[in-house]
Amino acid sequence: MRLTSPENRKANVEGSADANTVSLAAPGSQFGNRVRYLRQQNGISQRALAEKLGVSPAYLSLLESGKKGRPSDRIIHAICHQFGLIWDDADALFVMADNSRRIIKVDASQLDNRKTEAAKLFADKLPKLTEEQVQQLFTILQG
Repeated sequence: MRLTSPENRKANVEGSADANTVSLAAPGSQFGNRVRYLRQQNGISQRALAEKLGVSPAYLSLLESGKKGRPSDRIIHAICHQFGLIWDDADALFVMADNSRRIIKVDASQLDNRKTEAAKLFADKLPKLTEEQVQQLFTILQG
């Protein structure tokens, strides 16, 4: 059911979690919102869906609220199966899952002080950037 290869999906960056790590917390979870929407549209309780997926209701609650990162492929496949998602809809759910990582970490252990400060500033300012500013950053970083 997984139709998009991992190479073609947006990559997530994660480093080691220590004093040399700068973290960017991601807002909410499109994946969690979609799962909640599908569950509610189909009149299934959180407890019932959790049982069908083989997870605890607490885990499903955290997933839906965006407080858990990307679930396993097994769980995503089970969600697709439960709601009859195929082709583009299943693919979209996998992309949402890939993008649901709550924290992106940058290992700053090899960075000088100026670059570490830049990473911290970036983490602070990113949520406030306009789409035009984000596009400018993409141009610079991909250049």
